[in-house]
Amino acid sequence: YARWWAPVLAPAVERLLDRAAPWLAIGPADLLDIGTGTGQLALGAIARWAEMSVVGIDPSTGMCAIAEAEAERSLGPRDRGRVRTAGGFADAFGRRPVYVATAVGSVMAGLVFSTASAWWQFALAAVLTGVFRALDSGPLEAWFVDTVHVRDPGADVDADLSAQGMLLGIAMAVGALVSGVLFWWHPLTGRSALLLPGIAYIALSVVHLVAVLVLLTEPRAGVDRAGA
Repeated sequence: YARWWAPVLAPAVERLLDRAAPWLAIGPADLLDIGTGTGQLALGAIARWAEMSVVGIDPSTGMCAIAEAEAERSLGPRDRGRVRTAGGFADAFGRRPVYVATAVGSVMAGLVFSTASAWWQFALAAVLTGVFRALDSGPLEAWFVDTVHVRDPGADVDADLSAQGMLLGIAMAVGALVSGVLFWWHPLTGRSALLLPGIAYIALSVVHLVAVLVLLTEPRAGVDRAGA
């Protein structure tokens, strides 16, 4: 994740910090980075604003450990005290239960968004999506690494993780294009043009949930998850 996926996210992190700058540059502030991963957003904020403190939380202990190590490597003694991490509940409760919860949250977010008619319902859908994305950060990759190393302790997973990151990016691009086509097509006259893309999202989320329930099983042999 740190070697292959983090560089892909780096430009988006910079754009997000640029957009947040008017609100974050007003003075001393505490920032909560939900789904901190390798700590890119947290460390970027620390580098930009000298009076900011950041707490990064992530469901994976391994991700928190990587973020802490990166903070030790890239920050001086004064700045190091302004960032800390917390989390690891995916390791405490198991990656499978947490990832199943993310899949359920994705379905719920789609249902709420597709039926929303008031601002608070759209806000609820956004919150559910945010929770889903935060919990989604890390557990699947950690599960994959541990499962492969149970079967083959010396296996090199870098190429597979790199391919996963590439395919995820392609899937996001294709999904955006398909959603645009469905919106343009709009065969359900008299209904919102967003309804059909919403139905497609819900259907794919249900498929994702079933796939997680069927395919994702925790490795039985004990392995060190912290470095995953």
